[in-house]
Amino acid sequence: MRMQRGGWATVALGLVLGCATRQAEGDASAAQPAEGGMLRVTGTVRKTEVGVNCWRFEGSDGTGYELMPNLTPEEVLRDGQRFTLILQPREGVMSTCMVGKIVEVIRIVSR
Repeated sequence: MRMQRGGWATVALGLVLGCATRQAEGDASAAQPAEGGMLRVTGTVRKTEVGVNCWRFEGSDGTGYELMPNLTPEEVLRDGQRFTLILQPREGVMSTCMVGKIVEVIRIVSR
């Protein structure tokens, strides 16, 4: 099987463009910085089987954030719901769930 002249260049260009498009899509779904060290994240809420009353917010890029019930509006704590949230990472807070970085939900942007 022989590749026609210029065929390799076409294949290489396709690979480069495919990777660039994939990277741009990944960037759009990742956590975006917001004001004051906060994060804007789109993802899905999950009730975990670890511990008692442990909730995880899984960003579209796969990053996990722990939603503590006392730092999260009750309407967010619904397994399988998708949201875009403004999150504030919390320092000096401990949890036995250990399902991601502990965050406080500052605002619900969209459902």
